[in-house]
Order: sequence, then structure tokens, then C-alpha cells
Amino acid sequence: MIPEEYTIPFATNGLVYRRNLPPDTREQWILVDGPSVVTGKDGTMLTDPAACRIFLEDDPDRFMIGYDHRGSWYAVPISGSVLLADGYAWTHLRSLYGVIPDDLLGIASRAVALSRFYHTHLFCGICGAETNRKEDEIATVCPACGHIGYPVINPVVIVCIRRDDTILLARSPRFLPNVYGVIAGFVEAGETLEQAVAREVAEEVGIAIDTIRYRCSQPWPFPHSLMVGFTASYAGGTIRINPAEIKEAGWYSYQSLPTLPAAGSITRILIDLVVEEISRDTKC
Repeated sequence: MIPEEYTIPFATNGLVYRRNLPPDTREQWILVDGPSVVTGKDGTMLTDPAACRIFLEDDPDRFMIGYDHRGSWYAVPISGSVLLADGYAWTHLRSLYGVIPDDLLGIASRAVALSRFYHTHLFCGICGAETNRKEDEIATVCPACGHIGYPVINPVVIVCIRRDDTILLARSPRFLPNVYGVIAGFVEAGETLEQAVAREVAEEVGIAIDTIRYRCSQPWPFPHSLMVGFTASYAGGTIRINPAEIKEAGWYSYQSLPTLPAAGSITRILIDLVVEEISRDTKC
């Protein structure tokens, strides 16, 4: 498990789904379009319904995403083309990390993820009829055939690999320039998480690993994944990169690492954990 000083970005903590709430329960809204939310004049997320309504011509098509001690939370999907007043802006959810409290970031993460789920499940995948939102849980239901659809969550494994006092770091064509991370990939049908870790490593950098150990997980609402983090040990082979996935990869001393992803990301958490382990071992 991760040390207590770490928090997991985009994780929802303490939010429960409740439909039968007292009539005076305070509402909080999050205006959503794709991975972006509306932020206010102070640069933080806009949640006050009265302020949100100034951008909405009609009663919003909102849906509940949960309840906590502050009241009931609703996502309000609206088009990013809506004209916002001066000082308000559409802000990508990732840009709010470190700007708004972690618990609010988690709530916004759920709003973004569920907004996409409902948008992509307007019609039944079995019979094609238009679906309804289910009243008692987060799901869609088909009035024609009764099929129930639940939010899709795609598991992605991500692993930091150690060889003696070095760490395998790689750079993907999709990364920011000169930023290095670790190996990751989607789990395939019929695989365990550990099998997926070993396969992804073999496919992307051509080496074998062992001592695969689960460390932590992170919701990733871009659009609907769950990152499952591991550490592992080098077991053999020479790095042979898959150019379709990896631009560069190599072993780096734990004391001289290249530019890494921002602190707080699951990639950085895994790297920091391995650096701490190597540092302890070298002092023994």
C-alpha cells in the first residue's frame, strides 16, 4: 500500500448515492462538457446552482452523482459552446489538480465520467430503443427490453520496474517532451492483472519481470479507466522498444532521474516508492 502522505488524484472519497433526501438538502452543481468543467472568477470550480443558472436558458438536464456532508451533488451536461460571462471559463479537469481540494477533484471526476457514460448510452445496446436513467442506482434501463447498462470502467495496469539500483523509465510519443514515465497498458479479456503487467512489459520493452506486487490504484476519467499500479523486478532480457508505443526507454540510476510526471500522479507515486525502497536497501 502507498504511504499515508500520498493522496490519489481524481478519487472520490465519502460520496454515496442516495435518492431519498430531505427536501431542504443543499444542491451543488458541476457544469460539464467532455473532460472540462466550468470554473468561476476565482479560478476554482463553479458549484453554486444560482451562479450556474446564469448560463442555462432552460431547466438543466442534471443528474445526481452522489451525496456527502455538504449536500447532494449533480452533474449538469451542457455544450462547451455555451457563452460564458467574463471571468468564467471551461477548464480541463486535469488542470484543476492542486488547485481545488482533493475531495472536490474526486467529485468532479465522477461528474465527468458519468456525464460521458450517459451520453454514450442514450440507446440500448441490445434492441436500440432509447434508454432511461435508472432511478435507484447509477445505470440506464431500456423500457423496451429491460436491459440495464452500468458505467464502463476499463482496467489499465501500470508498473515501475527495478533492476538493482536503477529504474526502467520510458517515453511515449504521447508524453510531454522530455518527460519520462513507466510502462502501462489495457488489460485484455481473460487476463489477470499480473499477466497483463508481464505482457505489456514484454510487448513494449522486450524484457521479463518477476516479483509483481500491487501497490495502489487511481481512477482516470479520461474517459473511463482505472489505473492499477504495480512494482516489479527485472528478471532478464535486453530492452527492445516497440516503436508504435515507446519512443525511448532505458535504465536510470535512482539518484539521477530525468524529468518525471508531476507529483501526485500514480506514475510518480510508483517511481517514488521504488526510489525509497532502493535508498533503504543501499543504506543497509
